[in-house]
Amino acid sequence: MARTVLCLVLLLAIGVCVESSPEGRVECIYSSSNQKRPGTYSLQIEDIPTEYCTHVIYDHITFEHSSMTIIPSNPEYDVVQNGWVKFIDLKKTNPKLKLLIVADSVSLIPAFDSSNSHTYLMAPLNNSTFEASDVQDVSITHSVQKWLKNGCPANKMILGVRFTGTTFTLEDPANNGVYAPVNDYGNPCPVTGIPTYCAYFELCQKFNETEWTFKWDEDGACPYAFQGDQWVSYENAVSVEQKASFAKTKGLGGVFSVHIGYDDYRGICGEKYPLIKALWKGFRAKSIQ
Repeated sequence: MARTVLCLVLLLAIGVCVESSPEGRVECIYSSSNQKRPGTYSLQIEDIPTEYCTHVIYDHITFEHSSMTIIPSNPEYDVVQNGWVKFIDLKKTNPKLKLLIVADSVSLIPAFDSSNSHTYLMAPLNNSTFEASDVQDVSITHSVQKWLKNGCPANKMILGVRFTGTTFTLEDPANNGVYAPVNDYGNPCPVTGIPTYCAYFELCQKFNETEWTFKWDEDGACPYAFQGDQWVSYENAVSVEQKASFAKTKGLGGVFSVHIGYDDYRGICGEKYPLIKALWKGFRAKSIQ
């Protein structure tokens, strides 16, 4: 299970054959489905922090294949509420901004594999010293080096960072390290409602409201946390900035967030958009005050 999920993360994290730019790209993905969230969690196009993005990607549209007609994925918002128009209007706030639309976006939710299940770091920067056999050589560093070795130009690669945490239920709460046995995914969070992951804005609230134990994996440059039988591997501002800095050091073409609707975009736990700001800071080597 872990190998499959991590390979998916890393394959999604590296996009090839992109247009390069001298300073590199910081891509912000916006899903129009996020505006359907209840109350304060509704994320509108106007909320996108364009000052921290070189590109904004609208997720998503579909095509009717026989006629190649564009079909909105969220007609009420995209068309009736002028979502596409609002998207184009982002250029008014940042004239240098590049706008793109994703076609036929697909989300995968892997089935829980009880025969081979343990905790793991969601997207480690480096291989772990105590790496389990089924997650060997799936670190970001290893994957980038493999692409480079096989002839892909560094400036044609974009490194993605997920703003979610992968959750598990431990078999034994006393055995709570990396590669500890688990018997299921973790409890769903209230807004995303999916049993495989929670958004960063949900996790940071959990961490503030109840007592968790926090750990940092030095090899993977990743945080993880546990409380009772609940265990989560996630990204924070420190790990995001380190991954972005790695991309910059390797000369990659850019970085992208997966996606801004999982960041703390309302500043419930502190400043707004801490992860996208960390992504920008790590890759562009400067932050906007």
